[in-house]
Amino acid sequence: MSISTLEDMVSVRLLKAMDDLSDRKIRAEISAIQDFQKACNTGDANALVSFAPLVRDSSASPDADGAYVPWENRPLRSQTLAEVMTESLDYRDGPSLTEALQLLLNASNGANVQEQARGLIDRMATTWAKFNTEVEA
Repeated sequence: MSISTLEDMVSVRLLKAMDDLSDRKIRAEISAIQDFQKACNTGDANALVSFAPLVRDSSASPDADGAYVPWENRPLRSQTLAEVMTESLDYRDGPSLTEALQLLLNASNGANVQEQARGLIDRMATTWAKFNTEVEA
C-alpha cells in the first residue's frame, strides 16, 4: 500500500493548519492569563475589564414606559473583575469557590496567605483563559 504524493501534500497542509491554530490558541490563552493577572494586580474587584466578553446587563431597568425589557434587548456591558474571577471558579477542572473561601478563612485567622492567594489567582487566570479564548480557524 502506498500513499500518493498528493495525499501526502494535503496531509502536510492540514497538519500545518492544525499546528498554526494550536499556536494561536496558546498565544491567545497566554495573553488572556496576563490580562487577568494584570487586572488582579490592581486590587479592585469592581474594576471593569476589557479582556472579557461583554454581557447582558441583568440590572437594566424597564424602558421609559415602565415595560419589561426582554433579555435579548438589554444593553451589553463590560464585566467586573469580580464577575470574571467568580466565573473562573465555576469550571470542573479549575479552582473552586471552596478554595477561595478557605483562603479567606486562613487570612481571617492570621495566616500569611500572600503566596497561597497568588497561586490561586494564577490558577483562576489559567482556567478562565482555557475556557474563554477563541481563535478563528
